[in-house]
Amino acid sequence: MLSTASGVGKSLAAGRNEIAGAYVAQREYNESVLHTARPLLRLLVANTGGNSAWADLTARQIVELARTDPTVIAVTGLGQSRDTTKQAIKLLGEAGLPMVASTNSADALAETKLYFRVAPRNRRQAAVAAGYAKQALKARRAAVLVDPDDLYSANLAADFIASFTRTETGAPDPARSYERYEYHAARPAEVGRVMLDIVRTMCRAPTERRPDIIYYSGRSNEYPLLSEYLGGSDCRDWKGYTIMGGDDLTNLPTPPEATFPLRPKPLIYTTAAPPGSQLAARGPGRSAQFHAAFRQSFPRDEPNEHTVLAYDAVSVAIYAMGAAYQPYASQEVRRGDVLTELGKIDLKHPVHGASGTIKFNGGEPYDKAVFLLQLDESGAPRWIGTCGRIPSNPTDPDYCPPPE
Repeated sequence: MLSTASGVGKSLAAGRNEIAGAYVAQREYNESVLHTARPLLRLLVANTGGNSAWADLTARQIVELARTDPTVIAVTGLGQSRDTTKQAIKLLGEAGLPMVASTNSADALAETKLYFRVAPRNRRQAAVAAGYAKQALKARRAAVLVDPDDLYSANLAADFIASFTRTETGAPDPARSYERYEYHAARPAEVGRVMLDIVRTMCRAPTERRPDIIYYSGRSNEYPLLSEYLGGSDCRDWKGYTIMGGDDLTNLPTPPEATFPLRPKPLIYTTAAPPGSQLAARGPGRSAQFHAAFRQSFPRDEPNEHTVLAYDAVSVAIYAMGAAYQPYASQEVRRGDVLTELGKIDLKHPVHGASGTIKFNGGEPYDKAVFLLQLDESGAPRWIGTCGRIPSNPTDPDYCPPPE
């Protein structure tokens, strides 16, 4: 997302961060093959627009280009988890273009075998959040805020509710309950009023009905409203709750601190990559290598989830491109061969990325690391837990779901 209508806010930073990650992967590869006969990699930047509103149109433009340009061998990135992205994936798949998505995470986003992604699905992220809420925070009542018009938010909310209200065997958990509250980000004239009404309802409820967890499944753009209203006069006597959310909230501390006061509570959210400095210190796989390369290109910036996942998505495509290149048979890299090599990245033949080990199971990443971060009152993210295989996490904590 490189352009936007007014009001989209923090989401636009994701596009810039993804380009940075993609560039680091491109530069790293091109420098490694510069004095060899292997092909160099060119990146063609494609803009999906604010809220990925034009993802399907952008996909059509890529398909038209690919019909006459055989050097277009793969598509990465793909924008947010929205209906327009789902249509874009369908169009690209019908055209025979392999895809390696970076950050989109909705459970059912693609119906094509040409689609792979490096981000853990909403179902896994929600299960990690729910497990942490139940076991680490001892939560029994949840308030779930959801934007039903947004595929990402609606899917993430449903996944969290399913995990929070069921036991490990899948049976209903009588000890836990939830209330679901809707707002509509696509109606900017009323979203503030609706959010305020939701907060007042929670804050004015009898003590025994107030939630222990407020799970915000929406985008980073509207989160400051929730934070502001929870700090208002209606809620001053209510202290016993924790706010949690999904990976879109990684946009909040960009760059690198939040630009609004995090009141009155810290925020815990799931993400596919820890903050840059912590990533370099004890991150997974190629994280130290990535961070060193990033600092070389962007010495004043700090990489976040979007940067890391874009790097990994392009790196996976590069890996497949390298395996598909057969100089004695052809000087070209064919899309079909790239697709074949992507399919070989499986549980027995993983690729080690900056966000963790990448091994596909039907195009989905298996046992992908999910990190729990906490934004404290200063707005700086802190890594507090991990589910999934990384060197510094040999065994999962009790709150982690089974691998999938």
